[in-house]
Amino acid sequence: MSKILSLEIENFQSHKKTKIEFDDGMTVILGPTDQGKSSIIRALKWVLYNEPRGSDFISVGENFCRVKLTLEDNTQIIREKGVNRNRYILIKNGEEMVFEGFGNTIPQEIYKAHGIPKIKIDKDAISFANLSEQLEGPFLLSENPATRARILGKLAGIHVLDAALKITNKELNDYNFKEKIVLQKLEELNNRLNEYKDLYEVKYKLDIAKNLIEFLKVKLSSLKNLMSIKEKFQYISEEEYNINLLLKSLQTVEGAEELTKTAAKKTLSFKQLFNLYQKLIELELQKLSIQKVLNDTKNVLIAERIFIETNDKIQKYKKLKDFSLKLNKLEKERLLILSIMEKTKDVNKSEEFYTKAEENLKKYKDLLDIKNKIVNLSKNIKQLEQKANNFKDIFKIEEYLKQLDNKKTLLEKLKTLKEELIANQNNINETLRYSEKIEDYLTKESHKYVFLMKKLSKCPICFSILDEKQVEKIAAEILSKGGND
Repeated sequence: MSKILSLEIENFQSHKKTKIEFDDGMTVILGPTDQGKSSIIRALKWVLYNEPRGSDFISVGENFCRVKLTLEDNTQIIREKGVNRNRYILIKNGEEMVFEGFGNTIPQEIYKAHGIPKIKIDKDAISFANLSEQLEGPFLLSENPATRARILGKLAGIHVLDAALKITNKELNDYNFKEKIVLQKLEELNNRLNEYKDLYEVKYKLDIAKNLIEFLKVKLSSLKNLMSIKEKFQYISEEEYNINLLLKSLQTVEGAEELTKTAAKKTLSFKQLFNLYQKLIELELQKLSIQKVLNDTKNVLIAERIFIETNDKIQKYKKLKDFSLKLNKLEKERLLILSIMEKTKDVNKSEEFYTKAEENLKKYKDLLDIKNKIVNLSKNIKQLEQKANNFKDIFKIEEYLKQLDNKKTLLEKLKTLKEELIANQNNINETLRYSEKIEDYLTKESHKYVFLMKKLSKCPICFSILDEKQVEKIAAEILSKGGND
């Protein structure tokens, strides 16, 4: 802050042209009332702080005013305002700077030049610490304790701590509010997660269902293979029927050539039977797979599926058993063909026919092996059937599960009814409490009414005079109704 050497005022209120030079010590301005002493303070505020606003302070009859402030370092601050001008002029170190268009603010260069700023106590309070108006009390002593504390805190720099404390409290409140919202959302999410608490159980059931689907796919493939075997078996049956017809027609040696063709067809049938043998091997592997599934899983649904599949296997076994009987029948027919071949050994091409018969004999032995495997398969199926009987209570368990689901649904309905009952009971209790309040209020008002009626001894309706007995009778009826209604 620089020391003020002089102040020049021109056309400012009552001052046409005034120059004041301040002494090193104290400068006292004396004079009669309303002679411009307060205008000096206003002119000083105008050049320092651009206050007051407007142009009402320009002397009457003039269109221009000017205030010049000279500081101890010969810096000059000039404030001018007129019809066509409104500016600050700063002359410092011989250089002149002009400021215009600053509005209601003050150029920062002017502030830095005089170094006499206003003190901002808080956002709503500003103090002129270096100036005081006429009749204004001593600085700080005339202020209330709160304002004095804020000013001293501002001067000492404590306002920074106060501001930090306010910001901290505000942020703390914001964080508490956000924490409350987060906790509410967390609770909502927990409640929503409760709806998925059985998700692992559902996933477990889904995995079981996927395994069952894969199991059914395998069984469907097996079924297709068996259907193919069935078709081939029907074809062999038809061939058997045709061979029987052919045998009936072969009564002479002339039928040997036709018999040779029939033997070739039988050879083809044997090849088909060999394919059937391979299919039977696949069935054996499937049987072992079924046994492994039965041993590895005890799940009710899988056991039920295996039980059904086992019944299907038993039916298929019965069909294969019939097929074995037909194979025996074909063996007898083969022996008959060999007998015919023996009778026709001298016929041309008999040697070739015999060779084919030998091949058929070899294939017959293979068919016997197939028969033995069928017998073993029958034993295994019986064992599988015995194991499947262990799951005879599956349907009871399924029924229990259905009953359990029904009871669970009933329990949910009972919970809902219980909640509605509690809500209704609360409403009834609230209504009863409200009714009791109304009843108490009516009783009190009835007593007041009876008291006034006794005091006046008049009918409140017709205003007729009542004696003491009539008053007592009416009072008794009113109190009776007030206590019961």
